[in-house]
Amino acid sequence: MSIYDKNKLKFLQRIVITGINFNTFTTEIRYLRVTNIASILGIIYNAIWMLITIRLTDVQVIYGSNTLLGLMFVMALIFNKKKWRVLASIWLSLASYMSVLLFLYLLGYSSGVAFVYFLVIILPYITFPRKVRKIAHGFSILACLTLIATVIFQSKITARFSIIDPYISQIVNISITGLISLILIWSLSVLIDKSEDSLIIEQKKSEDLLHNILPSNIIKDLKESGKTVPKKHNNITILFTDFVGFTEIVSSISAITLVNELNDIFGRFDEIME
Repeated sequence: MSIYDKNKLKFLQRIVITGINFNTFTTEIRYLRVTNIASILGIIYNAIWMLITIRLTDVQVIYGSNTLLGLMFVMALIFNKKKWRVLASIWLSLASYMSVLLFLYLLGYSSGVAFVYFLVIILPYITFPRKVRKIAHGFSILACLTLIATVIFQSKITARFSIIDPYISQIVNISITGLISLILIWSLSVLIDKSEDSLIIEQKKSEDLLHNILPSNIIKDLKESGKTVPKKHNNITILFTDFVGFTEIVSSISAITLVNELNDIFGRFDEIME
């Protein structure tokens, strides 16, 4: 890979992690990353249509519409960078919803842009933080109702500018919608896998800590039932120890050295008891 390709990859990665605070919950980081990815895809979608219309027409209103919609998706990235997480998600859904409405107005139902509604319906559930999930429900229901109304009144939704062959419009809109869906689902699956890997690592750390404190059979009981039943043992051995001059030793060594010494000593005790 060339230096240019590496720099380009790093640039895209920086955009994807825009506004991320890695001290927050893994799920919240996942929602934020998907929001950034969806914003980038929205910009690309409008850029593609801009290139197509430049070659086919000189109608300024179409140029202006694509530019405006592209800037709306850019604003979602800016809001995330400013840590305005909820506003970024709402703005992204608004930009997506407005994109479909505007393309329906300009190109009509026959352009196939109504297929994008399915993305608009799903998008809030993979981008909104959990604390505002009710707003996500509202956006999805609105998009669903709009899709139903669009299908019912499709005969009345005609193109305002008949400069693009509806067949070409359908190919472009359906193909891009499918590609965006694929990218979003793939990105989400990768982020979910990373979240699960992080949870597995943290779970192992917790289990290792428990094994350093409690016997294995007690840990098993706690995992299975959340409690452990006391058991009677006929023969047991209890080891009592006293460190001679412990206070003087503690005052003369560092805390890290003390912890390491105690860990080594109690580790030897465990070996003796086993």
